[in-house]
Amino acid sequence: MRTFFYKGAVLGAMLFSFAAVGRADDVTNVNLCVIVTCNNLWTYQYNGNLISAAPNTGNTGTGIIFTDWNGADVAISPSGTNYAYPGSATIQLGAIALTSSATVNTLMSNFFGTANAVEAVVTFTNSKGATASFSLVGDQTIRDYNNYIYTNALQGFNSNAALGSVTAQEWWNDQAQLGNDSLQRLDVQSFVLPASWAGTDLVSMTVSNPQSGDWDVLSGVQVVDAGGGGASVPEPATLALFGLGVLGLGLTRRRQC
Repeated sequence: MRTFFYKGAVLGAMLFSFAAVGRADDVTNVNLCVIVTCNNLWTYQYNGNLISAAPNTGNTGTGIIFTDWNGADVAISPSGTNYAYPGSATIQLGAIALTSSATVNTLMSNFFGTANAVEAVVTFTNSKGATASFSLVGDQTIRDYNNYIYTNALQGFNSNAALGSVTAQEWWNDQAQLGNDSLQRLDVQSFVLPASWAGTDLVSMTVSNPQSGDWDVLSGVQVVDAGGGGASVPEPATLALFGLGVLGLGLTRRRQC
């Protein structure tokens, strides 16, 4: 009876370990310059070879990789003029399948900016026409590309939760090249799409700039779907539990001998 109990417990643990196997995230990188007209703003104003030298992983340890990022950008301004503002730009993403709650990562900065003011509104649209809007706030989730006299802080989240589930962190700076305190930097924002969008496609994103004294610059976009169809990947705890199950079966068999 005791041996039967041991076997049942061990087999249960092993079955649980198999059930706990996770799936790898699906990551869709968007090559902006294929679907919209990219500018050369970095090169024009700031000797763009510094930007081009930044690896697609950034250099500040975020772990976020933009495989299609090449240093190009989309300036959010009307009539394609960098210095005309406010403005907006809609980027057609095609149809990116969402099988569960997904996150969109962007590389976005602005020029100038005002602390605690809404500097950008990012609106995503799915294949059913539903929209989800997020605001980026100066010194909270977006800041000046240049470390100068405008918005230089990055709180990492919006103080007002009603502005949407978005976080931000520094992704790249040129401190390694220049040997000083980040004269230029790129930040990555992460937008959590509604869980109810599972089973739909993400078709577009619109970036609007409500301010009249600055403009926004988008450099990279990727969609990370945590419930995608990637290969099964056992989590470390799952592997440990499976190992204990195998060991337990071995011990049980030994007791019978």
